[in-house]
Amino acid sequence: MIDLGFKDLGLHKVELKCFGYNVQSQRVAEKLGFTLEARIRDRKDTQGNRCDSLIYGLLKREWESEKE
Repeated sequence: MIDLGFKDLGLHKVELKCFGYNVQSQRVAEKLGFTLEARIRDRKDTQGNRCDSLIYGLLKREWESEKE
C-alpha cells in the first residue's frame, strides 16, 4: 500500500493518524519506518472520549532507504 502511494501516485509523504491508546497501530507505524511527528492532546475519539491523537509521517526517501 505504501509502495502504491509513492510509486503509482507519486506521493512525497504518507501520513498515518491513530489514537494514543491504539498501541498496535503505533507499533506497525514504527516497524514500517514512520516517525512520530505530532501529538495532539486531549482530542475526542469516535465515541466522544478524550484522548491524544498521534500523527506519523514517512517520506519517500526514508521508505526507499528502509527497503535497501
